[in-house]
Amino acid sequence: MANSGHLWAIGYDDMERANQVRDHVTNLGWDKHSLILDGVAVVVRHPDGSFTLNREPFPAASDDEGDMDLILHAIRGLGGTVLKTNVDVERARLIQSTIAAEPDRRP
Repeated sequence: MANSGHLWAIGYDDMERANQVRDHVTNLGWDKHSLILDGVAVVVRHPDGSFTLNREPFPAASDDEGDMDLILHAIRGLGGTVLKTNVDVERARLIQSTIAAEPDRRP
């Protein structure tokens, strides 16, 4: 049975930080295989209300969601605000509190 996946849209105040986080999340999907990605995008809202979308598709992945504990550890302290998600309220709160937490400084 196919998994519909989860959407996490996280907002940042500056483009440079959004690109840094996109690269970090992409690394989780490609190199560490702890996050199964269908795609990742940076969307910029311009002052006139128009949008620019920069999306990177990923090859089809297995129906596995990845390891949530590893994902949460890897996104801790990335900052931003969860703007939209299709996960349950409890998980959305966990994601928001994790990205808002102080980064883990352990080696």
